[in-house]
Amino acid sequence: MRYWLLVATVLTLAACGHKDSPQIKEALKIHEENLALSKSFQDQLQTEIDATRVAWNESLASEDTLTGVRLENTLKMLEEKKIALDAWTASVVEIPGHHHHEPGEPCDHDHSQDAILENLPDEEILNMQKELKQQLDAIIAKTPLP
Repeated sequence: MRYWLLVATVLTLAACGHKDSPQIKEALKIHEENLALSKSFQDQLQTEIDATRVAWNESLASEDTLTGVRLENTLKMLEEKKIALDAWTASVVEIPGHHHHEPGEPCDHDHSQDAILENLPDEEILNMQKELKQQLDAIIAKTPLP
């Protein structure tokens, strides 16, 4: 009798498992692509900032004013892009039920809206991820990197 009760409980729990809708699956795919792209771009941007800063300091040391001004402007533009990327990263929302880190593990985005997100329709969650993708693409497109 206990055996059948255990089997019935397991089957009931399995049947109640949450299945992701096609919209949530697409939103999750976009979310993961956004995270990978933003990480790659962040690394590339930081490398370019560091290299530009070194070249700028060298131009100052050699008193090459024209190159120094050009590099200073480039550095400002790159740092503005980093600020924009940091702001974008902070605005990232996760897909309800699909967290990319363990509870208590540090992360760089806001979880204050998690309860609200769980009540949103799947289509709206998908639209949010698409909007985040467009914002990230705009930040990247405005940054000429080699």
